[in-house]
Amino acid sequence: MSDAFQLRCFGGTQSAPSIPRRDIAVSSVSLVQGSTRLAGGAGRDALYVDLLSDAIAHSARAREPDSQDVLETVESTIRVADEGARKLAWIDNVYSLVAKEQTDAATDMLLGRFNTMLEHAEFEQCDSALRAFDFKRLNTTLMVSILSITRPATSKLKARSEVLVEIERVLTERVPDRASRLLKNLR
Repeated sequence: MSDAFQLRCFGGTQSAPSIPRRDIAVSSVSLVQGSTRLAGGAGRDALYVDLLSDAIAHSARAREPDSQDVLETVESTIRVADEGARKLAWIDNVYSLVAKEQTDAATDMLLGRFNTMLEHAEFEQCDSALRAFDFKRLNTTLMVSILSITRPATSKLKARSEVLVEIERVLTERVPDRASRLLKNLR
């Protein structure tokens, strides 16, 4: 069997070396420890976890047939991370709409998603979404929309205070003369 295998990503393939046996457990532990953070992320983090799990699984199967526990742990971790990434994949769509200057469509998507999460009392999912945003990639309208729709649930959203600070910082950089007025009733 080859010391490398092919990873499929971004429409192409890359050769990656097998992971030595002694590193399987270390990689698995790191993967498990990072799963909570990665499950709350979207896009590239989920892809990274997927590729890393393929590498660990391949190495475990090829070099350590009795490492079923490691394999099961990795597969379980990937399912959790993948589920979290799928739940937040819409954020990438919002970024795409912003890049295309389709603010109305981006706002509709954002407000629809947050409204659904808040109506169903999915406060942890809402917190994950809030933490996942890169506010530098959003325009002023979307940042204000996030604060507006989450304001009624301020006491239930742990991430909102962190997000408010971050949005205030970004708005102060972009529109220093309007930042405090925009945030006045959204705290």
